[in-house]
Amino acid sequence: MVIHSLTNHIYTVWGAKYSDFNWRPEWYTFIRIQNREIKKKPFGSYKHVAHIIYFFDNMILQRIGKDHRVTLDVRIRIVCGLINNTSPKILTIPMKREFMECIWDIYKKFMNEWYEYYYRYILELPF
Repeated sequence: MVIHSLTNHIYTVWGAKYSDFNWRPEWYTFIRIQNREIKKKPFGSYKHVAHIIYFFDNMILQRIGKDHRVTLDVRIRIVCGLINNTSPKILTIPMKREFMECIWDIYKKFMNEWYEYYYRYILELPF
């Protein structure tokens, strides 16, 4: 599945494109919910899924390599708490579980890619 950006970022901090990562197909569902919230709800109203995706993109994915890993793990847990507190009218319980799994999955992929970049190009390790 190809996702070019979650909010307005096309590249990661280290220069990899979002579309180069292998995103789970379930992300399409949450991106559609986000787009529907942005288009349908009036300006100024709280948009739950859009807020969660924005926070995840700007405060976690774009902070990889800048903030400490423990800080990012705590922020992931905060995002999972936000997902869990979302009304069942917006996200059902299986959808919440799937959303959390998608977030953890892409976070791990981004972290592994960051470490590979860091070891190869910053520390210049041969392996």
